[in-house]
Amino acid sequence: PPDGSGMTPALINYWITIHPPVIFLGFGTLTVLYAFAISALLGKSTTDWASLIRPWAISSATLLGVGLCMGGLWAYETLGWGGFWAWDPVENTSFVPWLWTVMLIHGLFVQISRNKWSGFNIFLAATSLITFVYGTFLTRSGVYGDQSVHSFAQMDPQAEKILVWILGVFAGGFALLYLTRLKWLKSIAPPQAETSEGLLNRETSYTTTIILLMGLAIGAGIGMSVPLINTLQGQAPKAVEEAVYNRTLVYLFIPTVLAMAIGPYLSWKTGTWKTLASKLANALTLSFLILAGLIFWLKFGVSNAYKLPPDDSVFAPFVGTIKTVPWILTLSFLCVFGIVANFLRIVQLGKRSKGGVGGLVTHIGVIVTMLGLILSRGLQQKVQTVVQAGTPGVALGYLIELESTQGKNFLKRGNTVDFRFKGPNGESFLVKPELYYTFDNQGEPKGTIHPYIKMHPTHDIYVAVYPMAFDAGDPVTLKPGETKEVFEGVKISYKNMIREGEAGMTGTKFLADLEVTTTEGTFPVKPGMQLNGGGPPNYLSGELPGFTATMEKMDAKDKSVTIQLFYKDPLYPLDVYYKPFTILVWLGTGIMLIGGFWAAWYRRKNLRTPVTETESNTVVEETPENSNTNAAFSAS
Repeated sequence: PPDGSGMTPALINYWITIHPPVIFLGFGTLTVLYAFAISALLGKSTTDWASLIRPWAISSATLLGVGLCMGGLWAYETLGWGGFWAWDPVENTSFVPWLWTVMLIHGLFVQISRNKWSGFNIFLAATSLITFVYGTFLTRSGVYGDQSVHSFAQMDPQAEKILVWILGVFAGGFALLYLTRLKWLKSIAPPQAETSEGLLNRETSYTTTIILLMGLAIGAGIGMSVPLINTLQGQAPKAVEEAVYNRTLVYLFIPTVLAMAIGPYLSWKTGTWKTLASKLANALTLSFLILAGLIFWLKFGVSNAYKLPPDDSVFAPFVGTIKTVPWILTLSFLCVFGIVANFLRIVQLGKRSKGGVGGLVTHIGVIVTMLGLILSRGLQQKVQTVVQAGTPGVALGYLIELESTQGKNFLKRGNTVDFRFKGPNGESFLVKPELYYTFDNQGEPKGTIHPYIKMHPTHDIYVAVYPMAFDAGDPVTLKPGETKEVFEGVKISYKNMIREGEAGMTGTKFLADLEVTTTEGTFPVKPGMQLNGGGPPNYLSGELPGFTATMEKMDAKDKSVTIQLFYKDPLYPLDVYYKPFTILVWLGTGIMLIGGFWAAWYRRKNLRTPVTETESNTVVEETPENSNTNAAFSAS
C-alpha cells in the first residue's frame, strides 16, 4: 500500500513501546561511567570518584536489568514458544554490559570502604561502554544474519565504518590512557599487607561475586561472538545453541545465589563459621518450611493432568542427568534460601542503612525472578493437539472446542481464533490466540501468531495457535490396483483411469476412479483434470465427507496418478502449556526496579556531605550506619 505495510507483526506489542527506550536509556548512561573513568585517569585523582560514580552505576544496572526483563516479557507474550530467555545472540549483547556494570558496583563498595581496587574499577567503568559498542557492532554488522530472532538489516557500509571507528577510538583511546597511568594506579594501591585474611569476610564475598559475574560475562561474550568468529574464518555464521549455555554457565548459578544469600551477613573483619551458621540458622529453617509447602502443593494441590512424568530427567552440573523434580526442588530451595536470608537481613538493618536495604531488596528481586524462571520452565507441561470444527482436541485435561469462525478476517491484524476450554470440574473459559496472514515479497501468505495467556494465581495456561493446515497428509502416487494409507485411518484405493472424450481434444476429461476409506466409511471419488486447449488443464476435485480429493498429476504411459487429500474444514494446530508460578517473574522484575532505584537514590543523598582527600582514603570499619551491603543486581 502507498503508506507501507507497517511494523513487523512480531513487534506490535506494548512491551516494544516500553522495552527499547528503557534499555537504551541504560546503554546511554554507560557513557557517564566511561566519562568518569577517563576523567579519573586524565586528572590522576580518585578523590570522591567512587562515591560520585556509584549512584550512576546503580542506575545503569537497574535500567539495563529491568530492560532485559522487559524483553523477556515481550518474548513470552508475543513469540508463542512459552519462554522468556533463550540465550539469543542479541540478548547477550545486552546481558554482558549489564554484568559488567554489576561487577563495577560490587568493586566500588570495596573501594569506598577499603580504598582498594581503584584501577580495577576504572577499568570496569570504561569497558562497560566498550562492551555495549562491541555488541552494537555485532548486532548491526549483519554477522548474525538469520541466527537471531532480533536479526537486523545490515548497516550501510559508511555507517558501519563510523561504528567501527567509534569502537576503535573508545577502546584504543582508553587502553592507551590506562597503560600510561599504570604506574600511578600502582602508587595509589594500598599495601598488600592490608588485605583481609581468611575467607569469611566481606572483601572475599565481593571478590567471589565479581569472579562469578566475570565468568558469566566471558561465557556469554564468547557465545555471542561465535557468529563473528565463523565469518572471519570464512564459514557460515552459526549461533551457539541454548543447550550449550545451559550446560556450561549453569555451573555458576549455585555459587552466585549462595554469595547473594551469605554475603550480606559478612563483616569486613574475618568471622568464624560458627558465627555465620548462627546468623543463617533462621533463614535455613524458614527455607525448609517453604520448600515443604512447595512439595505439598506439588503432591496434593496440582491437578493430575499437570504433574510431571516420573521418568522426566534433566542435566545438572557436577552430577550429570538427574530426575527433573528433585533437581528443580533443589534449585528452588537455593532460591528460597537467598530470598529469606536477604529479607531477614532487611529486618535486622531496618532504617539504619537505607542504601543497603535497597541493595538487599534488589537481591530479592533477582532471586524471585530466577525462581519464577526455574519453576515455570522446569515444571512446565506442553501438549500439542489439533482442533477442527466439530472435532475437539484434548490437552492437559481440557476438552478444546473451536468456536465459530464466522465473521473472522484472517487478513486483518489482530484476528483471533476462539477456542472453548472445558475442564473436568465444570471449568469453562474462552481462549483467543491471534492468527492472521500477511504476504511476503513474492506474494506468498505468511502466518503470524500471538499466544493467549490465561493467568491464574499459581500458573498460566499458555496457548499458541499455528497456521491453518488444509493438507490431509502427503500426496501419494498410485498405479491401477494399488492401495496406500495416507495417514492413520485414511486409505486410498485406485481402480483405473477413466477418459471422457477424445484424446487430445479440448474438454476431454481424465478421471481417477478411487475409493477413499475414512473412519466414517468408504466413498467413491473421481478427481481429475480437463484439457483446456493450449493452456494448463482445469483440475477437477472429488468430494467426500470431511475431505476434498484432487489429482496433482498423471502419467499417460502407466496410468499412475498422484492424489492429494485436503480437509474441508482446516485443522488448527495448538501448543498448550501449563506454566507454574510465572507470576514470580513479573513480581521479581518489579522488586528489582524498586530496589535498584532505592539504592541509587540513597547513595546519591550521601553525596551532599563533601569528602576530603584524607577522608576518602581512610579505611572505615563497618558500623550499622555505614554498612555497605551489596546494592546491585547479582547475575543468575
